[in-house]
Amino acid sequence: MRGLNWRDGSLVMLLVSGLAAPLLIAQELAPPGSMGIRTTIAPVGPTARPPGPRGLRVITVFAKGPAAEAGILVGDVIVRLGGQEIGGDPDFNRAMAGQGVGATLAIEVRRGGQVLQTKVTLGLRPTFLARGCEAGDLASCTALGVVYRDGVGVAPDFEKGVELLQRACDKAYVGGCGELGRARLQRARSESEASAAIALIQRACDGGEIPACAALAEFYDPDKAVRPDAGKMAAALQKGCDLLDTNACFSLGNCYEDGTGVPRDLAKALAYYTMACDAEELPACVNLGLMYVQGRGTSPDVAKGKAIFDRTCKQGLPRACAALGAEARKPRTEAGDGDAVALLQKSCQAGDTPGCVLLGEMYEKGRGGLAQDPARAAQLYEGACAASYGHGCFDRAFLFVAGLGGARDKKQACEYYLKGCSLGHADSCWGAGAMFATGDGVPQDKAKAKALFENGCTKGSRGACGWLERLKKES
Repeated sequence: MRGLNWRDGSLVMLLVSGLAAPLLIAQELAPPGSMGIRTTIAPVGPTARPPGPRGLRVITVFAKGPAAEAGILVGDVIVRLGGQEIGGDPDFNRAMAGQGVGATLAIEVRRGGQVLQTKVTLGLRPTFLARGCEAGDLASCTALGVVYRDGVGVAPDFEKGVELLQRACDKAYVGGCGELGRARLQRARSESEASAAIALIQRACDGGEIPACAALAEFYDPDKAVRPDAGKMAAALQKGCDLLDTNACFSLGNCYEDGTGVPRDLAKALAYYTMACDAEELPACVNLGLMYVQGRGTSPDVAKGKAIFDRTCKQGLPRACAALGAEARKPRTEAGDGDAVALLQKSCQAGDTPGCVLLGEMYEKGRGGLAQDPARAAQLYEGACAASYGHGCFDRAFLFVAGLGGARDKKQACEYYLKGCSLGHADSCWGAGAMFATGDGVPQDKAKAKALFENGCTKGSRGACGWLERLKKES
């Protein structure tokens, strides 16, 4: 499951990735101008949203902060900031980019049936949080506790941070309890201390704190191996999605697509991807487009899938450009291949490893106006494999087997297949298993081959499943 994100009115993104990562704000751009709010995506529906930009709904306004001084209220929906329409986080981040303390931005909000306009002058986060906490605002005390706990714009002072968080939690502010649990989890020395900390985070999630639900999901994520529990991870994601955390909706879609922690249900996966994509959670749009192209969870609609890829590529997501390029090359026409190469080059240059592998395949075959160049393909596959993309390992192994782009080396091929398999690429398990089953370039080892075929078959490799049946008949 990918990292979860959060927003707080300054240009920051939270990546909750293991016990050492902070739950709230970990960094601010310099100069660190902040509005002093927390937001989530605005609700959708025929009665929940009028025509116009979707906007971001304000869920916290820190007392004594810039937004509070500008008259912004909880429940307001920000639809325009600094002259830019706000449809979701990407728009908000662009509007805040490079804005420092003292910068004044025009802001437009929906409040009930009215559209209100005002201006907000950005402030220094630790300063206005301290004023708010002194005035008794528990949200400000909690955020200030995180500032000191994690050393955000101030010298780190873990004990002072915990003291502020404890104060907020003692006064029944669930956000404070969640952050206190996060702090205690960082320093837990026993299972009982860890369990008590998780209970605080769970209390905050149950109380509607999106970051706490995100932390729980990350804590239970089987891929993180902290305390793996796919069912509890999915439950935390469901709670977060119900609270309109669109990243949680995206991750919940992954769970339903893969059957992780919940029964596999492609229709539900499609619904959650749609919800997240509509809120500009761009990676969800790629998954949504793939489901339409492949007819998974819905009737096949290649045109709709390609339109989603195109829109998302233009919004700046390299993976979407790669997906669009993959579709462009399918007809195997000169024009289609040329379009594919341009899209895949754009994706690969932006660091998207699947795009680089697809581009490598175009070099390997000499398509799209490219001269056939297996050596260049090998470089692209090696780079993708080094970046932990299993398909890149698989393609590089094939070139070693075929002696393309360099000398034939079946031992090296097997090593690449094994690495691809370890990264979850099903057909790499099949490739390695076949080499061990036949003793092709490596010592024959049918027991090892069987284990590899079982792994690959479980992951969906038909070739691995076929070999597994063959070995069973031979035994």
